Amino acid sequence: MIHFKSKKFFYDKEMLGSKPNTVRTLDESDSRFDELINMIQTRKFGKIRIHLNTDFEGTWFERDITDVSYWDELFIISWDGNCVQDGLKAGDVNHKEEVS
Repeated sequence: MIHFKSKKFFYDKEMLGSKPNTVRTLDESDSRFDELINMIQTRKFGKIRIHLNTDFEGTWFERDITDVSYWDELFIISWDGNCVQDGLKAGDVNHKEEVS
């Protein structure tokens, strides 16, 4: 599973499925990007956990990754916008659990 943070404006759209992707700028010092490169090469995708705001505790949601694309130093990580996991329903923006 790969973890990223998202600002509230994007988080709600991502969680509810109207924006079923996140775009990240390549950071060669961050091992998460090695994992994304591996997903592109093998076409084997895992899960993504998107955390609200600046920490990796508290509010988050999780989805199965359906595609990872790379373009001009950007990674585009996509998931099924209709997929609901962890008991989330449309409008449930307060899902909270500890990161294990």
